[in-house]
Amino acid sequence: MAGLTGKKAAGPSKTSSKTVNKAGGGVGGKGSGNVIGGGPPVQTCVQYTWVVNAANPNQMIVTFAQPVVFAGGVPQWTVITGTNPTTCKSAVANTTTQATLTFNSAVNSPVAFLSIPQNDPSFRGAQGQFVQPGLQAAGPQKLK
Repeated sequence: MAGLTGKKAAGPSKTSSKTVNKAGGGVGGKGSGNVIGGGPPVQTCVQYTWVVNAANPNQMIVTFAQPVVFAGGVPQWTVITGTNPTTCKSAVANTTTQATLTFNSAVNSPVAFLSIPQNDPSFRGAQGQFVQPGLQAAGPQKLK
């Protein structure tokens, strides 16, 4: 048979095929300890706070804990005020860490919650992270 040289075929390696990246610069990122070849690095969600715009009760100002990119379009975000949810009808990025969202009706209820769906593509972090989904009350929550 062609290609045989009489040498024994190499067996399986005794070292692991997965290495841990602790020095950074690789797949896992600086000091992450992610396993190379074990999938993409874990991405945390972009945290935020929001307040009602004092000049317009149909608007909220959202402040993100890190720079984001606004993809355009209308975020699928809803404000729940008792039994009257109101949906976002437009958004404008004021800076890389702040946006103004306009809703169909007033969002200035004393008991209002912002609802963001899972993986909404409107605003994304620099590494592609989504904004933290779920419900959050208005006001100065602590940014993580």
